[in-house]
Amino acid sequence: MFNHLTGKLNEVSPAIAVIDCNGVGYSVFISINTYSKINGKEKATLLTHLRVSEDVQELYGFADEQERRLFRHLISVSGIGAKTAMTILSSSSPDIIMRAIVSDNIGQLQTLKGVSEKTAQKIVIELKKKIGREDFPSMAMTEKIPSRDEALSALATLGFPRMASEKAIDTILSSNREKEIGVEELIKLALKNIR
Repeated sequence: MFNHLTGKLNEVSPAIAVIDCNGVGYSVFISINTYSKINGKEKATLLTHLRVSEDVQELYGFADEQERRLFRHLISVSGIGAKTAMTILSSSSPDIIMRAIVSDNIGQLQTLKGVSEKTAQKIVIELKKKIGREDFPSMAMTEKIPSRDEALSALATLGFPRMASEKAIDTILSSNREKEIGVEELIKLALKNIR
């Protein structure tokens, strides 16, 4: 029914955005990932997913198609509702979550808020074959770069948490798609970005 909303941002918090579209204010649930991309902007476009149940209609908004597709995959897993899916999306980047799914990394999925061991296993079983590389080009792109795994190993040896390291490296790789980055340079850049 609603594919996207474009308008003035009246309110933005890490969980909800109110977007004014020609005088109508839509309250939209968002993830922290989307919040970080739209916070501080006057206008924004949010891709949407409308959830309708017996007594409620809720709009969920996403800054990009990759996050919306992952959200829709997550809510297709038995036992995961829309609120839990948004909590999962707020716990990490879509790239990291998808990589954990396709590589059977149950342990990494368990580090996400709201995901137990049983839920992590269900996510992998139900979604591993559904997630296609053509839907998530940034994931496919980072898998082609051998320096990524070497840099992650080096950062792990230095004692940095894997999720923080992956987030820093994936950010660097996605912003430097046109050029090849060596392992040493990738590690140096990641060290500046790890929080």
